[in-house]
Amino acid sequence: MSPVIQAAIRGERSAMQSLYKANKQKVWCIAYGLLLDQKQASSVTTAAFQDLWRELKLSTILSKEDFKNAAVNKTAELCAAAILQKNPKAFQLPHNKAFHLPAGSRINLSFETEPEYYLSNLPALQRLIFVLHTVGGWGALRIARVLQWDSSIVRTALETEPSIFSQLQYFSHRDYCSTYEEILQLFTQWETENTPPASVDCQVLETIELLVSPQTEQAKRRKNSIAVFCAVVCIGLLAIILRTAKPAFPQKDSATQTTATTETTAPSAGETVDPNAPYSPPLLDTD
Repeated sequence: MSPVIQAAIRGERSAMQSLYKANKQKVWCIAYGLLLDQKQASSVTTAAFQDLWRELKLSTILSKEDFKNAAVNKTAELCAAAILQKNPKAFQLPHNKAFHLPAGSRINLSFETEPEYYLSNLPALQRLIFVLHTVGGWGALRIARVLQWDSSIVRTALETEPSIFSQLQYFSHRDYCSTYEEILQLFTQWETENTPPASVDCQVLETIELLVSPQTEQAKRRKNSIAVFCAVVCIGLLAIILRTAKPAFPQKDSATQTTATTETTAPSAGETVDPNAPYSPPLLDTD
């Protein structure tokens, strides 16, 4: 398992922030590319990372690549649910499996940027396939699994994209990209320049703080408990050592000390002691 993933599972702030920063742009571009609504895309981006933090605990994500794939999956799932809530028939297979602009389609010219113009005028199903393929990096087989189609149908949809974009170029009446390859390069650049709003960053980082704080407090309490236990053990061992240790210097017998003092200070027989006379130490025999 990747060290970053292990650290994120433990609830380390820096690891979770690193995973968010590495994937937030792709998640945002998929969400906004599919929904074309900043408020909805913000909600989806925030919800996607909330779900990803929970999935980390299940140990199904083992590497940074796994996390990126899970982020794209979760974003596509949430966006598809939001689209189907508005239009339950949005992802129905076209009649005769013909992927093209429906006859009489009304062209939306309200978006100022070229990528948004193309995305807003693609049918919902074609937009889903295009965004997952171009921005999400999914192949035809993976998209087919999500839609529960045969992969050949998705390949047909991908093959018709150049003609659809050619029609959109014609209807735009603007000086847009002239080839399909230029359009793909345009979306690559769009992905690198398109970042989530500051409000999304704040919400996701606040969620990380809420997840990290309880684990940090638990770690602190654990460390404090260990420190108290060690201190009690050390004090107990020190008390045992002091109780059983022998004194370094042996003490003299009190009776011997008393006798020695008596012999030194007691007067000899027949000697009269004047109580008022000053004390003078006994003379030592030097012979």
